[in-house]
Amino acid sequence: MKHIIFALINKYWFLLSLFGLIYCGLLMGLRSGQTRLMFFPSSIIHQTPKAVNLSYEEVWIPMDNGKLNGWWIAGNCANCPTILYFHGNSSNLGDLLDKALFFDRLGVSILLIDYRGYGKSQGKFPDEIQLYEDAEASWLYLTQKQQIAPIILLYTVILWGVQLPLN
Repeated sequence: MKHIIFALINKYWFLLSLFGLIYCGLLMGLRSGQTRLMFFPSSIIHQTPKAVNLSYEEVWIPMDNGKLNGWWIAGNCANCPTILYFHGNSSNLGDLLDKALFFDRLGVSILLIDYRGYGKSQGKFPDEIQLYEDAEASWLYLTQKQQIAPIILLYTVILWGVQLPLN
């Protein structure tokens, strides 16, 4: 039995080696290009809150290698709850008007942010580490510039982007 296995390996050594090289090349290609498979940034913003009669302030948050763009929509009271909202991997601020309207009707303040590489935000193509940095910079903007006292509620909706139906 061993003799047959070794004979097959010797006979098909070239094909097995070629298959192994192709497989390793495929894995290396996937590893180096994985962010292109995960993130689909668009720089086209189809609408702003002005299109749905929401008053907002365009926000720019400086970063080491670019700057974040966002919309600050203040609630209708001095101490309104505040939501820091991040979109998914293939949208940008222009796709979030329904969420902005929903939270505005609830009377809460909301900061909507585009990651670097999305919308009008400036910076290189996004990766996972960059998203964490963008989230931290947005949080610091809220707590320091807007002087919002942090009340942290950790929940799946906030951290991992699972969306619940709004209606």
